[in-house]
Amino acid sequence: MPVQSPNGIALSVPLPTNTWSCVEFMVNGGNGQMQTWLNGTDVPGLHEDGVPTQDIDQQWLNRTYRPSLTDFRLGWESYGVGLDTLWYDDVAVATTRIGC
Repeated sequence: MPVQSPNGIALSVPLPTNTWSCVEFMVNGGNGQMQTWLNGTDVPGLHEDGVPTQDIDQQWLNRTYRPSLTDFRLGWESYGVGLDTLWYDDVAVATTRIGC
């Protein structure tokens, strides 16, 4: 998510560089919904609410397979050239939103 189209990309947010950011990610395993906040602001391109929205979550919801949340891992996947460094600090896992 989102689709790599001009509309899907426009609803996403690039991570600011050379500064700390608060990224919150919520997965509701009961209904399969996902939501992401950057510095307390909802990222529309990373919000899957169960209703297919073109260029956002339609490709995700059109699948019959749904992943099961069984573990938690942090990482970075790069599809470009060059080096990227991403630092993690103060990682928390909770059953409700903690907030920034």
